[in-house]
Amino acid sequence: MQLYVGFAVSGLLHCAGDLMVDPSGKLFGASFPFFFFQAVAITFEDTVIDSVQRSGIKVPLGLARAVGYVWAISWLCVSGPWLFNWRLYAGVTESEPLPISLIDYVAPNLGTMAARLAAAGPLGTQA
Repeated sequence: MQLYVGFAVSGLLHCAGDLMVDPSGKLFGASFPFFFFQAVAITFEDTVIDSVQRSGIKVPLGLARAVGYVWAISWLCVSGPWLFNWRLYAGVTESEPLPISLIDYVAPNLGTMAARLAAAGPLGTQA
């Protein structure tokens, strides 16, 4: 329960950012699902780990770590758009949030590439 409350509170706090993007309130709550479903993913992960341990299957540490990394990256690929797509549709990427940015000096096209990647659907189709 504590896990869900923590992520729900985090989601609600991030909803304040929704209001900053669109003070009319139309986007309020748009970022909440991303944060709440992190708790669901953690619960799923814990259930899988517990099931494997109870089954008595011996999993080599290297394989367990590799599966963990694949799971984490896969989950971020699935859930990441929940956090970013509504911002793209709201036009957040069309304005410069900060007048100066270290990222702009290191990787000047990173923001544009990330926005295109987030807007792309499966196999590069537009979402």
